[in-house]
Amino acid sequence: MKADKFSNDRKLLIEKLDQDSLGDDSWRQQEVWIRIGTQYLHGWTFTSHLNSDNTSGTLVEEVNTFKVALDQPDSKNSNQTNIFQISVSASKIPKEIEVLIPELCNQIEKKVGIVYNEVPITLLYSALIRYSSNAGMDVIELTHILCDDKKNYSHKEFFSSISMKDTRFFRDQAFYSDLRETVLPDIYLKNINQKKIAIWVAACASGEEVYSLAIELIKFFPPSEKWIIHIFATDLSTEVVRFAEKGTYLKSDVISQVDSETFNQFFSVGETHASIKSDISKLCAFSSLNLCEDWPQIGSFDIILIRNVLYYFRELRQREIMHKIKPMLHENTAYVCLGLGEKMVDADFVSIKPNSCIFHLI
Repeated sequence: MKADKFSNDRKLLIEKLDQDSLGDDSWRQQEVWIRIGTQYLHGWTFTSHLNSDNTSGTLVEEVNTFKVALDQPDSKNSNQTNIFQISVSASKIPKEIEVLIPELCNQIEKKVGIVYNEVPITLLYSALIRYSSNAGMDVIELTHILCDDKKNYSHKEFFSSISMKDTRFFRDQAFYSDLRETVLPDIYLKNINQKKIAIWVAACASGEEVYSLAIELIKFFPPSEKWIIHIFATDLSTEVVRFAEKGTYLKSDVISQVDSETFNQFFSVGETHASIKSDISKLCAFSSLNLCEDWPQIGSFDIILIRNVLYYFRELRQREIMHKIKPMLHENTAYVCLGLGEKMVDADFVSIKPNSCIFHLI
């Protein structure tokens, strides 16, 4: 199966399929971010599931097209975007793996809290294929090990690798407006004597949110006022943390996400990439941390960001995490920031205003 042509927009409609028996209703479209090594690729997945009584597994046919922004130095349009097409031919998921998927989902939830039961089997199988290839292991052998609670501790990077999510600079402008207009002025007044502010970003992913926050703090607390700013950023994956710590991103991505003044002031620019300047990166410390395990003593904070992560968990797990967060907050400030649309499950936290994703411990 292959696609002859792809449109260059968000819909990416497949105009022709060799297998004419597949109608439009057979296809499912999903916007995705995937990781290959340390590179994050943004694109769309078109998947068709074909089940047949005479097969021993699930027959899967996929066409994946990932949009990768690359600078074109010789082009008048430096933000030109290329479309790279990756076609995966029909393959059958081995029955030995298919029967293990429910237990694998149980292990994923047990290890990292993510409720994975609703994820299409094809995406989970793709993750197994990628990881087994990198590890030099047979995929069936790997799946058996991952399902064994006594053996899978040595493959914790697999469990962390499936938690990738969309992240970008200054995501959710309403959040940053509430931060500037309400939260930071309050902390300024309450901490004016010690001139310190400490923040924990509990699911930092590839770092864009961490550096966006650092830029906001530098603008609000200018160096001339000599405030001590500390941002501690953690994520489940050690590989993702290393990537975030470098603070280097595709220049075209950064240009599309920040205004020109911010870009010129806070980024060092190369031919194809842009890096966070040292006066911003020095405010940030990174470490790996699993929210579903015991937490080390990492300090106390004025603000804790745990955005766009709790919805992966069951409500009981969410309540456990919020309970652990409470003693880590400074008594006078004590702000917690969730993702847009995420529900606060702890009644001890109240929203700073209607529809805000920032909450204050009462």
